[in-house]
Amino acid sequence: MSSEFSPKNPDDQLLPKSASDVERTRLSNFPDIPDKPEDEDMTSGVLLSERIENLSTKYKMIFPLNKEHLKPASYELSVGDYYSSAGVTHTLKRGDTFEIAPFDVVLIQTLETLNLPRFLIARWNIRIKWAYKGLLWVGAPQVDPGFRGFLSCPLYNLSNKPVLLAHGDAIAAMDFVMTTPVSPQSKRYPWQTRTRMVFSDYERDRLESALLTEAARKISEMEKKNLELETDLAVARQSLEQIHHQLGDDVARIQSEVTSKTDDAKQRIETSVSGIQNRIDNYTARTLTVLAVLFAALGLAVSRSPDLTYLSSATPVAAVALWFALRSFYLSASHPPGGSARPRMWFEITVGIILAAFLLTIQYKISRYYREDWATTQKVAIRAEQDVGDMKRDLASQREIQRRLDSLEQRVDNIQSPKPAKK
Repeated sequence: MSSEFSPKNPDDQLLPKSASDVERTRLSNFPDIPDKPEDEDMTSGVLLSERIENLSTKYKMIFPLNKEHLKPASYELSVGDYYSSAGVTHTLKRGDTFEIAPFDVVLIQTLETLNLPRFLIARWNIRIKWAYKGLLWVGAPQVDPGFRGFLSCPLYNLSNKPVLLAHGDAIAAMDFVMTTPVSPQSKRYPWQTRTRMVFSDYERDRLESALLTEAARKISEMEKKNLELETDLAVARQSLEQIHHQLGDDVARIQSEVTSKTDDAKQRIETSVSGIQNRIDNYTARTLTVLAVLFAALGLAVSRSPDLTYLSSATPVAAVALWFALRSFYLSASHPPGGSARPRMWFEITVGIILAAFLLTIQYKISRYYREDWATTQKVAIRAEQDVGDMKRDLASQREIQRRLDSLEQRVDNIQSPKPAKK
């Protein structure tokens, strides 16, 4: 771009120059615009497209001028050769693109150089096309009269999607407005002493998205805290493992003690229960033995009938009582404290049957012994009953004879007694 303008002093090319000096030299080659416009440049209000084109052709007000970017009352500025992200400058050339990430900010430089006269101000803002895609223009809305150089401005992407920009894209719309007449007292714009002459001057500001920076800081803090937590967790895990081993040893020791104490308590309880059971069995055995003897004696003393009516006597009751008594004696003798299990049920039933049969056999023998006496007694009783019957019959005959005698005596008395005389 600067090749179209030759420097005013050719010797300046022999001296080493900084980028700012080179840019300042380039801008000084732009034509100076008179403070008082010619009649053809005079207007009021906003400049229309033909006035913008005329001033750009005569004074390089917009350089280079792309007529396709001319609008009825504005001009669309394009994305230039540089953009900066996170303080790092990147170069763009025709056909290159770059991306603005969601919630990120990028600083761009315009492709066009402005050479504003002192009787015009420029107002610019982002095109509505890019605003709808989430880009926010944060540049100064007004460019002062007399400004000369590139324009730079941050672009924020407020959407949740990346926005793609290319070199030469129409990014902002700029219109131009006539000022009041310039006078000697009007201040000049000091473009030669600007603090930011070239795009690299913006790197020291390191413009970054506060949202992303804060998010990165928070993430860094979270990572640091996570690292600290992981360290604490490792220490806690080690402590827990030690506690776990210690608890395991304590639990094993306590279980061993509990098992030992439980076995001792169980043995003591079994011994105590066996002792109580033996005392109960002994008491029951003595009591039932006494009852068995009493019932057996009673059964043997009362049962005088020779008939086999065992159920009607006290002998079965005595047999059952004796079985329970012997069973209690046997259990107390065969189950000492801490001893073996009790005998089986079939053994107890067998012993009971044998005892019952033994007692019934004794009763049968005794009943058979008294059988002859009972028969003789029965015959005597029958004969006595016959004699009593004869005696009753004789007594009845005597009573009949006595009645007849009494009747005869009554008749004799009636005959002997005199009859009274009739009057």
